Amino acid sequence: MPLRSIVLGLALIFTFGLSSPARGEDGPEAAASSEKQASLYNQWMEKAGEGIQGIYTGGFHIYWKDGLHLDSWKKNLKFTINGRIEIDAGYIGADDELDAAFPNLAGGDVNLRTFQVAMACKIRDAADLKLTFDFANAREIKDNWIKFKKIPFVGHFTFGYMKEPISLEYMTGGKNITFMERSLPVLAFAPGRDFGFARRATALDKRLTWTVGGFWVTGSYSDVGDANDRLSESFGAAITGRISYLPRHADEGRTLLHVGLSYTHQFRDESRDDSQLKASALPESYLTDDTLVGTGKIPTGGIDLVGLEIASVFGPSSLQGEFFQSFVNSDSAGNPRFWGFYVCGSHFLTGEHRNYNRDAGVFSHVIPNQGFHPMKGQWGAWEAALRFSYVQSSASCSITSTRACRIGRSRA
Repeated sequence: MPLRSIVLGLALIFTFGLSSPARGEDGPEAAASSEKQASLYNQWMEKAGEGIQGIYTGGFHIYWKDGLHLDSWKKNLKFTINGRIEIDAGYIGADDELDAAFPNLAGGDVNLRTFQVAMACKIRDAADLKLTFDFANAREIKDNWIKFKKIPFVGHFTFGYMKEPISLEYMTGGKNITFMERSLPVLAFAPGRDFGFARRATALDKRLTWTVGGFWVTGSYSDVGDANDRLSESFGAAITGRISYLPRHADEGRTLLHVGLSYTHQFRDESRDDSQLKASALPESYLTDDTLVGTGKIPTGGIDLVGLEIASVFGPSSLQGEFFQSFVNSDSAGNPRFWGFYVCGSHFLTGEHRNYNRDAGVFSHVIPNQGFHPMKGQWGAWEAALRFSYVQSSASCSITSTRACRIGRSRA
């Protein structure tokens, strides 16, 4: 692709995509000016949507629609570049017991959670390619994979660095989860992203979905509070699978019942120091580095994790819950077991409902009934939600030459 095509595309972003109507002061003249600016902004966005194409773009159609798009002349190749910024802000309260154990836990803070750039490429209808970089968390590696969609007798086959298919909440994208952060047991037990391959398919008119894959376990458990999504020396392998089913799906998804089961087995070398397990979880917030649940390093030759999931949507209301049981094969540590669950409910005050992706068996993005324009009396979509999370160890976790579990149980 010629360099001038890229330059023109970036110019298109800054000219059309980043412009916004200015705010004026109160009064009729200010209101008229605001409407004029809004009209001009809409014209710019319409032109950006039309884009540019010709010899000077190398034959590519370059346009802006929720990101920068570059389509080849015959649309055999389609490139998309977009980004996402997430900022967490909040206040953490703590009772006397927590305040004594974690003096720095309570208080307010602001954190740049995500500064992510994603590039996707669609090669006809045969393959998809995705590359994702997060500059807010330089040590983390996000989705970087290629998906082949038309392999005979195989179907969708993905190869690269991706999420292991486990848990409804974990497989639901970060932009689409209900809360600021995933629940305590998901943070503690989900294996994270790893390098490997996976096969996904649907059946029974997309009421049934299943995914199975093999992975090299590379996520780091070495530092408390650190994320799993990074590459290190491989210290094991895993076989992971998930199956979900919709006993009920009506009214275009406004009413549904979802059930699912997931399982993973990790093969590890107990004699290697870097193969030791360390399970920990932040208190459902990245505003602190303190972990309410944490273990010392556990020498293990293998780990089994089972997850059960259920969710229901009935109009603007929904319920969801998952249960996890982890079995750690470690004679020196007494073969400890860990388990946990969460239950949550939500209700859209503005009448929307949670959307469901039947191709993947997960929830997708919510579509507001109206935009966010307070001056026009439009307030977007508002949702009230409540969640209870719980994790516990069924053993003392006393380990020779390592520290024991800091806290055996935790609620959030």
